[in-house]
Amino acid sequence: MDNLPSMLRRLAQRRRQHRAKSKISLIVSDGFFLPFKNEVFDGAMLNWVLAHIRVKKNEHFMNEVSRVVKCCGWLLISDSYWRGQERGKEQAQTREVGGEQYEVYKYYYEPKELERLLQKTW
Repeated sequence: MDNLPSMLRRLAQRRRQHRAKSKISLIVSDGFFLPFKNEVFDGAMLNWVLAHIRVKKNEHFMNEVSRVVKCCGWLLISDSYWRGQERGKEQAQTREVGGEQYEVYKYYYEPKELERLLQKTW
């Protein structure tokens, strides 16, 4: 799932290049309004996602993830964390993908911040 169709096209292209066979569905969504019924998944994995959600919207995002996961389901978060990075905890970074420039929001959570967010939403 990605909110940029161009990223999903790249994934589909790479899948064809490597002749990878899978049952992966490519879905365009920003994560704030997931196109799934309530409690449909056993768990969720946020792999390098949460740091790119603006802090003022993180509760909305996490509530939506929680909505689609079954009661007593699991959650795996893998992401960056605050280690005193230059330019501070909240940043705008520029990335180049496929010859195009993108501005990317980045927030480096401290463990206690992430714990509080999960207590509120999970």
